[in-house]
Amino acid sequence: MKALFVTLLATLVAISSYAQPSEAQVKADIKKQFPKATSISVSATGTTSKEVENGVTVMIHRRNVNIMVPTGNAKYPNTKWEYRGAAKYKQSGGAYSFVKYNPGDEVLHGMPNPDKKVVLDYLNAHKSDIFSNKYSYLNEPEDFKLVEPAKFIWYSFTRVMFLASTKYEEITNNSTTEVVMEKKEINLYRDESEKWIKIISNRYNEIDAKTVLEKKKFTQEELELKNTWGEQLDVAKAMKIWETLEPMTIPNFEDVYQATNFVNTLLLSGNEKKIQSLYFHMFPQEAFKAPEYKAFSRWGSDYYKAMMTATVDGDYLYKDQFCPVIDVKEAGKDYVDVYNKNKSSYCRFTFGMNPNGQWKLLSTIMHVLQGENGTRLKGLPCTKTSISTVERGTQTGVGKLKVKDYVLAYYETDGLWYPSFYLGYENYYYNIQYFIDNSKGKVRKAIPMVIQAGDKAFVKTQSGSLVEVTVKSIKGLDVVIDFNGKDTPYKVSGLLFK
Repeated sequence: MKALFVTLLATLVAISSYAQPSEAQVKADIKKQFPKATSISVSATGTTSKEVENGVTVMIHRRNVNIMVPTGNAKYPNTKWEYRGAAKYKQSGGAYSFVKYNPGDEVLHGMPNPDKKVVLDYLNAHKSDIFSNKYSYLNEPEDFKLVEPAKFIWYSFTRVMFLASTKYEEITNNSTTEVVMEKKEINLYRDESEKWIKIISNRYNEIDAKTVLEKKKFTQEELELKNTWGEQLDVAKAMKIWETLEPMTIPNFEDVYQATNFVNTLLLSGNEKKIQSLYFHMFPQEAFKAPEYKAFSRWGSDYYKAMMTATVDGDYLYKDQFCPVIDVKEAGKDYVDVYNKNKSSYCRFTFGMNPNGQWKLLSTIMHVLQGENGTRLKGLPCTKTSISTVERGTQTGVGKLKVKDYVLAYYETDGLWYPSFYLGYENYYYNIQYFIDNSKGKVRKAIPMVIQAGDKAFVKTQSGSLVEVTVKSIKGLDVVIDFNGKDTPYKVSGLLFK
């Protein structure tokens, strides 16, 4: 065992006794690479280790060096670069030969300190670049101050680093906040004209960099009613938008069809200002943040962005795929589904009224098609230029019917709508009296009869077949129809509708 120990010791002594480069040798080698260097300092000792290069194990020796080199900058003639890196040597036989200088980092010396006031003014005007999650702070952080004694370190002619401190109140959960004093490492960047243009902030790693001064407790409700810094900025921004919005009065619609036609007309206009005004005035209260109800809530912001994308900002827009005359796919008490040009998709508009009786666009399903389908739709014309008698009656609604009003009654056996008198409603049936033969009956569907010139209708011939006709004019219960190309006087009682 003693012999083995002696052998190992001899080996270590042999390795350490190789002619490692002296300080003078390191300086000479570095000087060849940096001939303009004014000073070169070398660390007292270096490190030697086995490393694998190209599959071969070699002995590498490194010595840290600092090199001072004049920058040659005409504007700042006294400036010098300090390059901080290491000289790399490889063992070759019984000695080490210089390989190269491995760069570490560099610092610029001799630069004048920037104007402290200008630096702080820029820093405080761009706090949101440092505190990116503005909704995590109860209020705007206090203005930054330089950590004294102020020390500016230049890493290039356009980048300077220094320490600055601020105080803020951060929301830590839904019922507590912390008042914090923090030092931050600030990197400011400027352009060639020496105008500050960018901030990058890093966490300062000293023990006292972040100090909690106070912890506060709230109820969840109390904290929710407080506007965070981000929400305060949102309100300020929203107020400017409200001040510049185009004036808009939302009509007191009689039904969802009128509301849908109103919205559809504005969306088809493609007018960004009008569409923006529509959303701000017609979105429900839930889309806005309490207590001001001026800035969007998170849900409201998502709703607004989605609607703007579908109608103003996107690559494929509502105005290119839908038509002035709404083609109703389906409708309910509070919604209308509107077909696009070729009925390949639809959009749903859902409405409601707030406690003040104002109509609101509660939600939408915007199936605005993308890609090839969207491009194809844009090139198609709108073929539906008017609504049918049945559609008009459906959109008019039955809520205001009175006994003896004219209605169209749906006869399920043949799928046709017949002109009738309305007699009342009971047990989910409409009681009606048909014009055609004065007989009475019960039907599940009835709508107001609103016939206009240009409407399509059907008449039965003696053979019982249906012939499509066009209403040319109407006066009371008398009409003139285009029957086989001839204007023919007729009675409403003889018209049928699909």
